[in-house]
Amino acid sequence: MDATHYQIVALDILGNQLPAPSTGSPGVVASFTTTANVSVVTVTLPNHGYVAGNTYPLLVAVAVGGITLPVSNYLIQSVLSANTFTILAKSQATAAATVSINGGQVRLQYSFGIGPTLPATGFGQNGFGAGPFGGAGSPANPATGSPIIATDWTLDNFGEVLISCPINGTLYQPLYAWDPLSGSPQASVISQGPTVNDGFFVAMPQRQIICWGSTDTGIQDPLLVRWCDLNNFTQWIGLPTNQAGKFRLPRGSKIVGGLQGPQQGLLWTDLSIWSMQYVNLPGVWGFNEIATGCGLISRKAAAAANGVVYWMGPTQFYSLTSEGVQPLACPIWDVAFQNMDLANVSKIRVAVNSRFNEIAWYIPTIGGGGENTTFLKYNYALGWWDYGLLSRSAWIDQSVLGAPIGADPNKLLIYQHETSNDADGVAMVTGYTTGDFTLSEGDQMTFLDEFWPDARYGDYGQPQNATLQITFLARDFPEDQQRVYGPFMANTTPQARWFNPRARGRLFALQVQSSDIGSFWRMGRFRYRGQPAGRYG
Repeated sequence: MDATHYQIVALDILGNQLPAPSTGSPGVVASFTTTANVSVVTVTLPNHGYVAGNTYPLLVAVAVGGITLPVSNYLIQSVLSANTFTILAKSQATAAATVSINGGQVRLQYSFGIGPTLPATGFGQNGFGAGPFGGAGSPANPATGSPIIATDWTLDNFGEVLISCPINGTLYQPLYAWDPLSGSPQASVISQGPTVNDGFFVAMPQRQIICWGSTDTGIQDPLLVRWCDLNNFTQWIGLPTNQAGKFRLPRGSKIVGGLQGPQQGLLWTDLSIWSMQYVNLPGVWGFNEIATGCGLISRKAAAAANGVVYWMGPTQFYSLTSEGVQPLACPIWDVAFQNMDLANVSKIRVAVNSRFNEIAWYIPTIGGGGENTTFLKYNYALGWWDYGLLSRSAWIDQSVLGAPIGADPNKLLIYQHETSNDADGVAMVTGYTTGDFTLSEGDQMTFLDEFWPDARYGDYGQPQNATLQITFLARDFPEDQQRVYGPFMANTTPQARWFNPRARGRLFALQVQSSDIGSFWRMGRFRYRGQPAGRYG
């Protein structure tokens, strides 16, 4: 074949070449011609079928005439003939030249799963007479493909079928499907689906795969949404007889994430949030911009809990309720946004713990080695926030597997949470520290001389034998260093039911901790006795 032609040869399982088709002609790759001091490039591609205004996808960068045509979608400026058309480069060529794409070679990308181990084979394996003749032999080496290198994945269930999409920033990010009933140990590419996607979710109850940051040319369009037919992920081309289709969001620079929310699908761009409402044929899906200025910070920073959708934006937290989008008042805003490792925000993970009405965001912080180090937790039943140090890179809420499960990216371990009072037989050092509160009005100082804890010191119906360590942190002004009073031991013994802190200050914080094994405790409303102790400090 010459430099602009290619031929695909089929081989049988033994590597022998199969007969070529009796009809057909060799394929042809495109060539690009430039003229000096002109930015118009002529593309030669026999029987291209394009018209002016169509999009031509260039999947391999081409250097020609002193300029480089990068991988992109190019608007066809004019059609010169059935075999040629023109596109526009970003700069003028410095010389006249003609170059074939990819050096005239076809560019093929295959997707092979890792094959299963085959049974042992050998001469006389089944035996001649009694016993094998020549031994059982060695297992045949299965054909293997290249491992999928991904920086992230999106996963969802299509009935019993697991759908997945690797995220690795390349031109090939297809959908994979694994059916547990197929007998195959590996997932297979959904060959009819879009070849590059930034993520997806399965819309219910119609059961359609909704891909965002998708493509219909081979070049990713960061605002394109594509979906398959109802209950059929092998059909992606919209026809009058099916409900596959596509839609391009008209505003924003990219779709950051999406999920199936209560009663609707939701998509976030970097600027806004959009709803997807199922409207049946002919449009299938209706798209509406719900609110602007409330984009999503990263792909996995949004989740639904108790009928409400919560997400983390670049500078704020938000919720979507029946009253629309509302920012969440966040007293730990500085912890969340002033210490974040902005180079690794793609690793942010949202974690719903429905057992305790909590939703948390695990975030990377400056100096944290690029991994998530800190959680920001919101109790949506009480409207309370807290934060602490904990590394989690993946999470699933309560499921058929039981209590929530999280993965530690540093220890490379998977943990099941909320299963016992201890950490696999080792006591957990638990506790909390409140923010500052006042015990007097205005400029009054307070002397705290008696304190009565209100707590449960064990599980319901079990011995009440936990011991709490209670410490008071006091200061006179918000910027002062805290003075430490304690810790004081609190339990059910007569001598530890109350104590004298003898703490003085205008602002107080309470720290409660426990380190004994097998214990459970829960704080209620405490009582105290205090009296004015001067003004201004």
